[in-house]
Amino acid sequence: MRADTVSVMIYPSTASGTGHHATTQLCLRMLQTLPIKNHEVIDVGRGSGIFAITAAKLGASSVVAVENYPDVASVARKNITDNGVNEIVTLHEEDIRALSVQPASFVTANLTTATLANEAKTISRSAQPGGTLVLSGIPSGDKTEAVKNFQSLAELKDRLYAADWTALVMKRREREY
Repeated sequence: MRADTVSVMIYPSTASGTGHHATTQLCLRMLQTLPIKNHEVIDVGRGSGIFAITAAKLGASSVVAVENYPDVASVARKNITDNGVNEIVTLHEEDIRALSVQPASFVTANLTTATLANEAKTISRSAQPGGTLVLSGIPSGDKTEAVKNFQSLAELKDRLYAADWTALVMKRREREY
């Protein structure tokens, strides 16, 4: 194992995010390339907490995990505890639209294209101006539409592809257009 490799144990149960799906792998690959050490991270979406845990283990100063499904939140809570990152990761069991926390330097959102489109402003505003958004869950055929939904809010910086899925890295604009 490389010195900068982190180990994350996930028990998905009723949650998604085992690390096996292409969209999860894309987000994990992106997270490992970003300078998140000593920065704040917000992880948005239905899942096992895998991105929040990974960010914490990569050195994030604080991580807010947002999950609005109670059964899934309990799975994420267990995974956060089992990985020993309780001091860094705070789980908010609520809808992203009701979240009341400071915007972070980095935001991950591995959601459906429809949810990304519907919540583009909310997700974008979860990042500080100039902050980084890691967006996944996008079928490759929907990539153009996904970029279009965020283009007045963020600038496309990078994209990765795997197994007909796309992940985008975007920088939140200083002001919306």
